[in-house]
Amino acid sequence: TVTLTWNNTAVNADYLLVERALDSGFTTGLVQASLASNTTSYSDTTAATGVIYYYRITAVNTILGCCRSSAASGCVIGLVVPATPTCLAASVYVSQATANTANTAAKVELTWINGGTNQTGLTLLRATDANFTANVTTINPSNSANSYTDTDVTAGTTYYYKMLASNGSACSAYSTAITVAVSSANAPASFAATPGNLSGIQASVILSWTISANPTLSWTLQRSTDPLFQTGVTEHPTTGLIGKPITAASRNTTENSVNGIASKTTYYYRLRATYSNGTSSAWLKSTPTAITTK
Repeated sequence: TVTLTWNNTAVNADYLLVERALDSGFTTGLVQASLASNTTSYSDTTAATGVIYYYRITAVNTILGCCRSSAASGCVIGLVVPATPTCLAASVYVSQATANTANTAAKVELTWINGGTNQTGLTLLRATDANFTANVTTINPSNSANSYTDTDVTAGTTYYYKMLASNGSACSAYSTAITVAVSSANAPASFAATPGNLSGIQASVILSWTISANPTLSWTLQRSTDPLFQTGVTEHPTTGLIGKPITAASRNTTENSVNGIASKTTYYYRLRATYSNGTSSAWLKSTPTAITTK
């Protein structure tokens, strides 16, 4: 969408004519829209991503003729509609210090891929309904950002997120909205990761954690070489990495080169609990967060 605004000084106009073209001479791809004579803004919702458009406004009096904006006056403008951010995704986390307090310090970590280099701004919307009419919050991450951590969330609440890119008055379409349920189930109380040195195995990581107050049915353990867990994720749902079940009675395991990890490589781990009623907790990242194997 391209949004145009102007100072309306037209006198005795019957209507305003907004014109859009693909060249500054307005000879190619001409599109016109008629507006009320007192209009001061217009939104062009048919503009395509990555295309340079030129706009001008004409005040029309059917008897006296036209008064048209000109390039010399700076009223003919060229705008490029930025591409929509893609792959919007989210994960819910808690911090170690508060992991055993019903996730009161939950946070939503959002990631996305920017669509191009011509954007000058990003707008992220959050709401508590899919139509984005209830409890709407506008967030403006930095222009070059590809992630944002939303700490203003409440356990037990479902949120909806969508975003767009802007370039001056030109805005992309919104991304596909995502749904994020902030769990109120207790996360693991602590989660530690330590580089190991198993006999005969060069690369290894020792993982251990403590349970929350409620009994846990299973654990989900993920490893990635990406701190945002966008790529290179390996998941181990209910079976330990060396063949033991990861259950409430077995809260430690060891990764090694047999499981696919390499020496002198940095890995990131996260863990969450699943309860007998089917609910899962937020993720808990290991301490320290980054583990570099020997």
